Formats: sequence, C-alpha cells, structure tokens
Amino acid sequence: MLVLKRNWISTMSIETEFIKYQNRNWNEFQTWLQRNSGLIIAADGKTATFYSGVGRAGEFLRNGTHLKKIRAGKVEAAFEEVRKINKIISNFGGEAPLQTLEMVLKSIKKTPNLFEVNPKSVGKQLSPGDLYKYMQLLCDRKETRILPKYISQNKPWGLMSVAFAKNAKGEIKIIDGVMKDTKKELDRSKILVRKELLVLLHSDKLDAKSKAKVEQLVAKYEKEFDQFKAGVGKIKSAVSKYGSKHVK
Repeated sequence: MLVLKRNWISTMSIETEFIKYQNRNWNEFQTWLQRNSGLIIAADGKTATFYSGVGRAGEFLRNGTHLKKIRAGKVEAAFEEVRKINKIISNFGGEAPLQTLEMVLKSIKKTPNLFEVNPKSVGKQLSPGDLYKYMQLLCDRKETRILPKYISQNKPWGLMSVAFAKNAKGEIKIIDGVMKDTKKELDRSKILVRKELLVLLHSDKLDAKSKAKVEQLVAKYEKEFDQFKAGVGKIKSAVSKYGSKHVK
C-alpha cells in the first residue's frame, strides 16, 4: 500500500508539473504577443499576402474560382501561387514582392520562452530557432501537448493572423481557392474566412483597390456563411486586446 501511495503521489507531482509548464507556455506567448504584435508581425516593406485553399495548377484563379475546372484538373495549394510570383520576379532581378505570415515568422529569430512538457524533460527550455518553428511546436505537436487543454491549439495561429492582418497597409494581395477535399468554397474552418477578412474589412490602412477586394470577398463568403456579422464583435475584441488602434 505504501508503494502504491508513493507511485500515486509521484504521478500527481509529474502531472502538476505538466500543467504548470503548459500554463506558463500559454502565458509567455500572450505576453510576447501583446508586446510585439504591433511592431514585428508585419510585412516589412513588401505586400502583405493572405491565402487559403487550393486552385487549378497552372491557372490558379486566373479568372476567378472555376470549381468545375478545379474538380477536373490537378490542384495546388494557394501558397504555391505566392512562391511562383516571387520566383518569377526574382528570376528577372527584382526583389520578391509578396510576404506571407509564414515568411514573416521565419524571419524572426527571437521567440517567446517555451518549455518542454515531456515526462523525461519537463521544464527544459526549448530553442526553436525562429518564430515559425516555435509556432509549429506550440500548436502542431501531437505527441505531447505544449498548451493547456483548455486552449485550442488553433488559437495562437488565429491571434498571429489577426496581428498580421491588422498591421497590413497599402496594397495587399489575397489568394482564395477552394477547400482541398470537397473543392467547394472556403468555409469558416479557414483563418482567412474566419478572422483575416474581418480584420482587413475594419482596417483604415489599406488602399482603395485592396479595400474593395476585401469587401468583395466578404460579400462572397457572407452569402454562404452568414456568420460574419455575428463574429465581428469577437474579432474586434481580439484585435483591440493586442493593441490595434485601427478597428472601427
């Protein structure tokens, strides 16, 4: 009985350590984002680019979203279109003009503190190398959950996307495809639809052409997903929490 009691106490102690460091990881992320989101989560002198879904390879959304053609042809991720545009311009001696959130995060080497929650090394400080790798560890690791159970693993990505969208200014580019599995219009599972478009819609920093594009896309998705209006209040709250002064 004494051995069983000791083992039970040991197990409880380890679980307490897990929870402590999971909570600390979440608090470290929130603190870092509040201090830095308005400063560095932004396209640095380039065109902030937002993307989601898939399109027909070789003709990605050339004339709009052609669902029948996409169903019939080979598809590619929207991000591939970003790479192609940057590569073409770079090959002609120009500087790659488009910058996505992923590209921004990869350029940032200083990250929030992040602690291991694996039983063998709980509390060990991790060194991801850049902010994108940090986000992958924070949100996408499956074997041992870095975040507390009460926090959705998608939440940090959503908050980063909100920060990137609120910092976008002037001309922006949006590449919206269709759902990979169904080849139907994007739904609210995509951050572009759920958060980024709403933040961009309420920004006063975009040029007229970009603002018109955002309004067009909001109307496009509002017809099928009538939750934009209901979600505006939540998005405003999230943006203002992280220092935005540009949400009406």
